[in-house]
Amino acid sequence: MSLPVAPVTRAASNSPEPQPVATAFGHAVMVPGRQETASLAAPGDQSGASVAMQHPGQDLSCWPAPLLELVLGYLGPADLARAGRVCRQWYQVASNPLLQARSLVQSYPRRHQKRLQQAMKNRLAPQLLRHWGEQLPPGCAARAERERLLAGSTPSWKRLFHAQTQQLRDAERILVSLDPTCIHDCTMLGLDTLWSPDGTHLGLCNMLQPDCFEISLLQQHLTGMQPAQLCPPACEPGPCHSLTFSEDSSQLLVVTEDGCLMTWHRLDDRWQIATNTRLCTGEVHESVFSPDARCLALAMDGSVLLFHEVETGVWQQAQAQRCLEFTDEETIDFYVRMSVMQFGDDSRHFLYGFGDKVFIFDCRDNHWRAQQIAERRHETHYVSGRFSPGCDWLAMTSINPGRDIPTQTHDHSLELWRYTQGAGWTFVSSRLFAGLELRPDVVFAPDGQQLAFPDLLDDGTRGLTVLSLARAHGWQLAARLQFGSDTGPMTLLNHIESLSYSAHGQYLAATARQGVQLWHRGTTAAWTPLGWIESFPAEPPIEFVFAPDGYHCAVSMGELGTLSIHGPLPGGGYGTKVVLTLGFPLFQMLFSPDGQRLTLLGADDQSDGGCLCFVQLTPALDRHPDDLLPAMATEADDSHLDAEPCALPPVEYATPAEKRNESPSP
Repeated sequence: MSLPVAPVTRAASNSPEPQPVATAFGHAVMVPGRQETASLAAPGDQSGASVAMQHPGQDLSCWPAPLLELVLGYLGPADLARAGRVCRQWYQVASNPLLQARSLVQSYPRRHQKRLQQAMKNRLAPQLLRHWGEQLPPGCAARAERERLLAGSTPSWKRLFHAQTQQLRDAERILVSLDPTCIHDCTMLGLDTLWSPDGTHLGLCNMLQPDCFEISLLQQHLTGMQPAQLCPPACEPGPCHSLTFSEDSSQLLVVTEDGCLMTWHRLDDRWQIATNTRLCTGEVHESVFSPDARCLALAMDGSVLLFHEVETGVWQQAQAQRCLEFTDEETIDFYVRMSVMQFGDDSRHFLYGFGDKVFIFDCRDNHWRAQQIAERRHETHYVSGRFSPGCDWLAMTSINPGRDIPTQTHDHSLELWRYTQGAGWTFVSSRLFAGLELRPDVVFAPDGQQLAFPDLLDDGTRGLTVLSLARAHGWQLAARLQFGSDTGPMTLLNHIESLSYSAHGQYLAATARQGVQLWHRGTTAAWTPLGWIESFPAEPPIEFVFAPDGYHCAVSMGELGTLSIHGPLPGGGYGTKVVLTLGFPLFQMLFSPDGQRLTLLGADDQSDGGCLCFVQLTPALDRHPDDLLPAMATEADDSHLDAEPCALPPVEYATPAEKRNESPSP
């Protein structure tokens, strides 16, 4: 058997003849081109006899396993699964757990790989995986493989993530259990919640509690979430505004409304206050940290202040920009609600916009410089902005402020700006689109090569427009996706509330009042409908979030707080794996970085406040684990999603719990 391998010719030279170079799967591979003589004499043999060893050449079927593994290592999970069906030798190579783990991890963007690495290096990751494996029968091959993985003191984080993702995908059902030891009452609903990058702690900041400093810190244990010891500051600071964790999860940083920055350091299981620095005087209306927690932007009275950490615990003001002039409190309140503030993923770019003014701050040579985007049309109002993952593109949406209510006509504008070293940000193109959303959600794919936004389709129904980035032609139309159930498209009187890509970019989700629409992008790069999760009757609120593995998602809807988790099924297709009714509406969901626990924040009608609870996920094994070994050995294959879209069954409302503290049945 020979695969098409094209040799790459080289110019003649006086140097020793190099080995021929071949290309396989689009990558260059060194292959021997002639027979060579190698001494294979035994250690005690003095006869000097040698035999001619035949090198594999360009026929991949003759390559030894280590060399073949180097080539197959460039394949993604689905392609690796297909390669394992070629022959017995390829199956054995493709079944290598290390190769499968590398193939799965490299299908995610690098920044997501870094987050997965931190989460999987958490000491709880192998403990929870061992707990999942307890349901495997003793003596089965799957349990033996799991025990070999966890036998070492420091198992590979890639193999841990692969084993976890594999078991979740092979499960037909997911068992959920509420953590009864950690159901908290929240006096207000304005909670800012954030997991530490390693997934060990969850920080909660009550932003709406007046004249009160309220920070809570919870620590994740195998048995549930427990309060962590957070030493209070020496003096009572003002109300909290925002919080974040450092990249290594060793620090907790909190900004207060009076312009103070407090830092806690983690010492074993205790958090000790380290610094309490006043950055500015006056009331801070909005604040945002950079992804690496080394930069901070504060908005106050029409000005933007940028700070960066010059050394551990020492912050210095880097830029101050006067952007707007305010005359009354009503204008300030509107400015806070409608302003656009965002750091890029590389923490080197910052966007601030309000009205027809947009400023972009770029960090070059450790100095921040501000550039104001030209006021191209004074009659427009910028309402949203988004950096691409590589921070080389910026998408800005604007609307005509003369229209109080957006119509189905093309009254929105999407502007695309490009960043180049030396030239800064330059305008590239713009296009009109129709949207009922006041602030339409525009999202880039994780690889930065696609851009999706809500739009009016050619037949007059609501849907999505997807643009694709081509090197020679810029952004081009890639797809127009229909939104709605099988019974009919979504009416014009409703709008798409949010859009999101999965971590690996293979799934795209759009959320509206009627439900959630999912699409899948297979090997053909074309988007096909994957499923429709209907909210009937259409009751707000509705929340949607992808799991860190990118394959599963959680949906909550309705006043009864119906929670459902969906994902790939072992027999093919995409379906519902669990439905749970909490008895109170949810307004925020957040997966832990390892994807094994789901944080739920809801509204409690009895106390006119909020409720925080946690759901532990456990994959249920309905078949004998050895029956799953062929699929497990070649990794999950997404080809069944390309052939025929699988509609998700509507989520039906279960019987509500009589009391909030009563554990509902899954």
